[in-house]
Amino acid sequence: MASTCFVSSDPFVLSNDNVLMDVQTATRILNPAALPEQIPLSTSPSLDIPISSLSLTEEKHLETSFIPRNDDEKQELNASKKHLRETIASIEKNWKAAEEEKYRIKQELEDLMEKHSMLEVDFLKEKEDKLISHQDRYKALQERHKHELEDMKKAGHDALSIIVEEFKALLQSTVEQREEVIEKQHITVIEKQAQKCEQLLIAQFLIPSSSCPSLHLFFRLNTRCYSAESPRNHGADFPSEGG
Repeated sequence: MASTCFVSSDPFVLSNDNVLMDVQTATRILNPAALPEQIPLSTSPSLDIPISSLSLTEEKHLETSFIPRNDDEKQELNASKKHLRETIASIEKNWKAAEEEKYRIKQELEDLMEKHSMLEVDFLKEKEDKLISHQDRYKALQERHKHELEDMKKAGHDALSIIVEEFKALLQSTVEQREEVIEKQHITVIEKQAQKCEQLLIAQFLIPSSSCPSLHLFFRLNTRCYSAESPRNHGADFPSEGG
């Protein structure tokens, strides 16, 4: 019975023929006394023992050969069985733990991949929103700068127009003042020349003093008529005061 328990607790699956051959070989090696008994059976010409009887006797012999002879062998066999069971249980436990760890790592990897995908989508969306925001801000700045430039151009044109008008007014005033000064100078020069001509006529033709007032009035009228004309056309015909 002990041999039957030992064979059934083995985790490996073996056929009955292989087990029987191994047991026979072990029996022949361990029990050399059985060899003389088997030789006559195989060499005797009058051997009429059926195969079934040989099998039964062989199985009985095997059962008796695997029975432990003392308590030490029983304890050793039990310890071996216990150690084998513990080893198998430990392997199964480790295998189960490895499978659980593998499943846990797989789940964590799937979660990480899903989180990575979500983060990537959020990142791309954020970048797209920032890009759109920057584009809108750039367009707004362009429009504002365009309006500011147009306002600056308009203000520059207005300021330039004012400056031109002021320059024209100043130039006109300067020209008028200059014309007045030149006109006064021309009148003064003409009066002096009239006086000189009057004196020359008086001295040359010996005009009596009684007729001098009428001659002086004549030169005065001519001077006024000349001053009514433009001094720019006739100013060059007369010398200056110092001439």
